[in-house]
Amino acid sequence: MLCQMSTTARNVDHITVKDCRKDRCKKARLTSPLALSSSRSHRQLPSNVFHRPTRHTSHSADPAQCCTPRRLPPPFFWPATTMSSSDTAPPTSTEGAPSRPKWGTRLTPEMRDKLSAARKELGTDSVVRLMSATGASRSNVRTWVRHGGAVAKLGRPTFFSPEEEDIIATYMVSWTKGGDLLTCDLASVLLRQYIADVGRVEEADRMFGDGGWPGRTFFNLFLGRHPQLHRVRPVALEGVRAEAATPEAVAKFFAAFRLLCREFGITRASQVWNTDESMMKAEELMEGAGSAVVTDDPSARAEYVIPSVQNGAEAASLVATVCADGSRLPLFVVVAGSGGRLPFAEIVQDDGYKSRKPLAGYLDEGAEVHRREKPGFDGPLWEVFASFAARHMGKLCPGEWKVLLMDGCKVHASPVGLRVLKASKVVVLMFPSHLSHILQALDKDPFLKTKSDARSGMRALLPTIPRHAKFNLVHLMGVIRRAAFTGLSSVNVINGFQKTGTWPIDPSVVNADRLVKGKGAANASRNVDLEQLALRLGPEARRDMREPVISFGSISTRGRAIEATNDAMLEAMDELAAVAAGKQAAKDKYQAAKSARAAESIAQAAREEVAAEQRRCNPAVVARKESLRRRAARARAAAGPVASYVCAPGAVVEVEPRRKRQRQ
Repeated sequence: MLCQMSTTARNVDHITVKDCRKDRCKKARLTSPLALSSSRSHRQLPSNVFHRPTRHTSHSADPAQCCTPRRLPPPFFWPATTMSSSDTAPPTSTEGAPSRPKWGTRLTPEMRDKLSAARKELGTDSVVRLMSATGASRSNVRTWVRHGGAVAKLGRPTFFSPEEEDIIATYMVSWTKGGDLLTCDLASVLLRQYIADVGRVEEADRMFGDGGWPGRTFFNLFLGRHPQLHRVRPVALEGVRAEAATPEAVAKFFAAFRLLCREFGITRASQVWNTDESMMKAEELMEGAGSAVVTDDPSARAEYVIPSVQNGAEAASLVATVCADGSRLPLFVVVAGSGGRLPFAEIVQDDGYKSRKPLAGYLDEGAEVHRREKPGFDGPLWEVFASFAARHMGKLCPGEWKVLLMDGCKVHASPVGLRVLKASKVVVLMFPSHLSHILQALDKDPFLKTKSDARSGMRALLPTIPRHAKFNLVHLMGVIRRAAFTGLSSVNVINGFQKTGTWPIDPSVVNADRLVKGKGAANASRNVDLEQLALRLGPEARRDMREPVISFGSISTRGRAIEATNDAMLEAMDELAAVAAGKQAAKDKYQAAKSARAAESIAQAAREEVAAEQRRCNPAVVARKESLRRRAARARAAAGPVASYVCAPGAVVEVEPRRKRQRQ
């Protein structure tokens, strides 16, 4: 098949025809400045990734005017096919971005500018004069003159046209914005389907090999031609969080936050606080503490031995309360076990004497450590923490109201703890449900750095633990103290508030693209102005934050922020607490009755066993059994030896077997 090309009315100088190494066809290489470039003289590619190419029948007209492409249904990137055309990205190929240095070009942009200026000044295309004026090499000048100053790409033409690659790049970005996992393997499968639809399978086999599947080399070169695309590591997001993270919910939170700040006079960073808990699991920290080691076998996977964990030191819940000015309250830690407040650690001295030291002594001054069967909060322990936080926060900014931001966990809806905080002039604002990953300041730099520093501290601690010794609570407290000292630093805390826009209050800091993931292509194309949306939803946010809505036995925070210390909210919590107390009392009564019945059944069985044993030991019963045994022995002796089994006539009844029913 001959390559299609078109020329002007003027003569074409020096036309050479050579064999194309890939397509085994005749490729016309035009050396005249007025001729088409070699890339356009080669086989024409469709201008759109969704068009099927057609054969050109005219050799004199422009191929772009001859072909009438037929539009196909989009075989590539289905979730993004309903995107709004207003969000379509501009061309991103090398031809569409002339300001950036192109990959594989012979000339630098500076040298091309020099050659253009020299030709304009000299008024000639003489290679010798341009060489002497610019200092460029002969080959560079001849290449520049041959292509009329246009950029000449090196290497063979790409499989897809620049327009096709622009559309592919646009829809790749749309997939990622929509929250879908588009890997290179999946993209290769979709591209292979498109190649089959447009009838270019043989060409793909020659270009890519291995069945015509675009491989890793294709995607590496594709990313090089589109510098705006980058490979990033994806992070999984729960479906419930993706559904709850709506622009309206985030805007309502900021509107409610601003209303609280205006009503309670919150004007300084020292009046804004945030509290949350993070679980520190010993085995996870030890497994993640590995780093590069030295070995003489590069193919082997180095293993390191971690100590066994002592009972009660498996995990600890670290509760942090930080302020927007960078300060924080003392740590509040909950460990596994029983014993309540101020658990002790037993220390064995060299002389064998055992001493006890409170675990809080291994942390900062003012810290508290509590025990619970499972590390974490329950109702009574949350009330203890509320008293702890109110006591410390009441000493800061006395006489001024403070706002405490926290998630809407069910255990936090305790009227007793919230009233203690309100008495210390602390107003509690709860986040909308499943939005802590966006609005929680502690979930940003503070806790991320704390976990990272905990692994680093564990890495330094493991070599110091003696062989055959166990990892205990003293080791865990040391790791937590070091991690909190560096992770909960003032810089990380301030950065956490700034990245969430909670102080200074700035809804525009929140990335609106995170709020439309997993909601379809129509929502993915939304242009959201959170600042404007927060202003419009202000009245609705004011109503929702103080009107309790009961859902599944608790106050709902779905899609709205609530002022938990409001009188209406506290009354609703009291009613729910009374209902829960009544249900718990009924449950306890039922359990008590059930336990009593079980105990009575066990006692009755014991009494019956004793009575049966007494009957078995009765002399009359024993004598009767002995008499019967003697009579049986005499009967056997009189009958003599008999077979073990005698078949009596009529003793065995044979019945016709029942036929099995056939399955339908």
